[in-house]
Amino acid sequence: TEQTTEENTEATEESTEAPEVKPDAIKLTKPASFKTTAIKDGIKLSWKKVSKAQQYEVYRKKKGADSYKLIETTKKCAYKDETAKYGVTYAYKVRAIAVSEGETYKSKYTEVKKCCTYRIDPSKPMVALTFDDGPSIYTPGILDALEENQCRATFFEVGNRVEQYEDTVLRIDEMGCEIGNHSYDHANLGNASASKIRKEISSTDAKIKKVIGKKPVLMRPPYGSIGTTLRQNVGKPMIMWSIDTLDWKSRNADKVYQNVMNNVSDGDIILMHDLYSSSREAAKCIIPELKKKGYQLVTVSELAEY
Repeated sequence: TEQTTEENTEATEESTEAPEVKPDAIKLTKPASFKTTAIKDGIKLSWKKVSKAQQYEVYRKKKGADSYKLIETTKKCAYKDETAKYGVTYAYKVRAIAVSEGETYKSKYTEVKKCCTYRIDPSKPMVALTFDDGPSIYTPGILDALEENQCRATFFEVGNRVEQYEDTVLRIDEMGCEIGNHSYDHANLGNASASKIRKEISSTDAKIKKVIGKKPVLMRPPYGSIGTTLRQNVGKPMIMWSIDTLDWKSRNADKVYQNVMNNVSDGDIILMHDLYSSSREAAKCIIPELKKKGYQLVTVSELAEY
């Protein structure tokens, strides 16, 4: 009787123990906002962080290839493909990965993004689009057009506007476009004192460096006003222009477009402003049309280099 009672007690204790519960499957969403951007030394990929993801797999397929290959596993939400060859189009996709209790969980792949590596051909015509007085609410639209057409431009920024549009300034730099100094508050530096000039330039340099980690190497004097004191104190090459679109005056997208397309030639530096919606709309037409006509849209520094 005692043995039977002990057995029943043990059986009862065993039956009251909680059953082993397997951990819930980790559900991973596919990485959002997946982007590919051609940069000078490869292709940059970026995406948003996925909750519970521990790492990400990056897959690439070369144009004409049959299948994708895993080229990188990273914990970051960005990757720079430095093995991409110039002038070649690649397709990319990314998925999130997590491991728990010996199980591996994978998200769906991002949508496929294609990108051709950025390359300048010295034997082909090139021009430099430049935008003054920004950044502004219209700058992202210009950047969209540049990105869609794999082109670049130079933005001469006013220092007191940088802090308000830090995300835009960062995007300009990450796209491989160039950022120049355009004084702190659009001051006329052609007849300014040496101390005024140095303050205007250094203040703008500091604002830009805080965002992108480096100072501009070029400067464009507001109003194109240059004097001896400015030349002695600027400390950077001063960049003028060969085509003035007068976009600030006409505020007419069609007039700005015609001004560029009727006068453009190899080596031109084109002056525009990203303060006006009409300039943004003009740029949306000018950028693909120049590319269609065989022009390479490059930065001022790249134009000077070649």
